[in-house]
Amino acid sequence: IENLKKIPALSDMSDSKWFGLFSGIVPAVLLAVLMALLPMILRLLLRLEGTTRVSEVNLRLLHRFYFFQVWNIYLVTIFSTALLTILTETASNPAKILELIPTEVPKSATPILVYVLLLAFTGAAKEILQISRLVLRYVLPLLFAKTPRAIVNAEKPAEFDWGVSIPVHSLIFLMGFSYSFISPLVNCFVAAYFGLFYLVYRYQFLYVYNDANWVTGGLSFPKAIQQIMVGVYISEVYILLMMVAKLVAADGVNANGILRVIFTGLTLLLTIFAHSYINDAYLPIINYLPVRGAADIEADPKIALMFPNVMDDGELNSDSLEVNPVLASEQKARLGFYAAYGSLVPKKFLDYVLLKVPSLLDPKKLLSPKPDAVQEKADEEKGIMSDDSPPALPMPTAHHYDSLSIDSALQPV
Repeated sequence: IENLKKIPALSDMSDSKWFGLFSGIVPAVLLAVLMALLPMILRLLLRLEGTTRVSEVNLRLLHRFYFFQVWNIYLVTIFSTALLTILTETASNPAKILELIPTEVPKSATPILVYVLLLAFTGAAKEILQISRLVLRYVLPLLFAKTPRAIVNAEKPAEFDWGVSIPVHSLIFLMGFSYSFISPLVNCFVAAYFGLFYLVYRYQFLYVYNDANWVTGGLSFPKAIQQIMVGVYISEVYILLMMVAKLVAADGVNANGILRVIFTGLTLLLTIFAHSYINDAYLPIINYLPVRGAADIEADPKIALMFPNVMDDGELNSDSLEVNPVLASEQKARLGFYAAYGSLVPKKFLDYVLLKVPSLLDPKKLLSPKPDAVQEKADEEKGIMSDDSPPALPMPTAHHYDSLSIDSALQPV
């Protein structure tokens, strides 16, 4: 409101005691209410567009809900507080813009702090109380559930909506990460936000929620990573602008200021390079398995051990075991490894150990001494791997499949 008074047409706006209330908690509450209704509208629009699969609706909701929040909550808040002041004061003197950035941008941290605090305490409290679902859980079955099947359906556990929760948490990360150096006090409130939600979700996912119906094939994780990268880019652009503004605002250009600008620009360039490399290496194989990789796995089923859970928790096809006896012996050793240590440590940890130390699956090394050179040569002629064989390859990327040759897959086993 104070910034609106700087516009000539609104300069005669009278002061009121209600302006302080509207400038404080009311905008944050209205934003929270509108953000709660927005996912319903977006889901309806996605259905009207012709999106058929529920998983595709959820993935598109992840993207659109986050984009809407970044634009209408984050950028509009900064524009209404800092950028509007900078534009009005630099209309007559554009060279003054770099001098105002270090002083006016930190002032926009107050609405960010209020919004993070509101979601940290009211959001976590609403999540743990579950008022609406509690009423539906006990009231609706009494009124509408008359048959046993209707009663069972009414008493099913609540489902967790990842499509709405992931963008909200990504937005809080964006706010905290971008303002961590502009207004370091934001870090305390963002830490409180994630700490409270960690405690709440730890209980809710154990005893309340049933998220078995959320099926996206693991594609929601790359979406979340892309949303986090937005926060990284915005924060690095902020740092670069602040370094340039301080360099210009200084009495004289010095070597330290120039080095700060150079290193900040290099950091942004390295982030762009790393992000492009990740997209080039993994995005092409997120949805589909390349044909070359499938042909190599068909030619040598042992390659499939590089992929997690591809053998369905250790169960192998009998045809594959008959074709490759080494794979059968290693699988027996794997099952024995699970039987010996499965009750002591989690299975995922055992899989990680076996991936990093594949020699543990070699029956010859476990039961007999290392064979001599003659035996190694005989094993190599039979196609059996020796103790000096290279370890298992890491998870292949799109670059890996580009370098594979299809000729090896055409050779008979």
